[in-house]
Amino acid sequence: MQYDKLVRDRIPEYLVEKGLTPHYEQVSGQAYLVYLKQKLIEEVQEFVSSDNELEELADVYEVFQALLTTLNISDQQLEKAAKQKHDSRGGFAKGIILKSVDD
Repeated sequence: MQYDKLVRDRIPEYLVEKGLTPHYEQVSGQAYLVYLKQKLIEEVQEFVSSDNELEELADVYEVFQALLTTLNISDQQLEKAAKQKHDSRGGFAKGIILKSVDD
């Protein structure tokens, strides 16, 4: 079976333990970033369609953390940017659904 997708670090080891022969490569730099972005979309889609929200959010979180590391963004930088956006536009706590805007 063909995949061509980013998987968790221990998946090749797990497959070998199951008697399978994985064929894989390690990527870095821009290629790694591309695969991380694809993985984020995959994990968010799985979260949206799953009843196991905690487990799927954990996967999203793991990919998100890898993206922060790869992009060299600290937690503090992210929190500052989020606070600035929150202060200027608000958050999502009120559940406001914009239906339309008239000119």
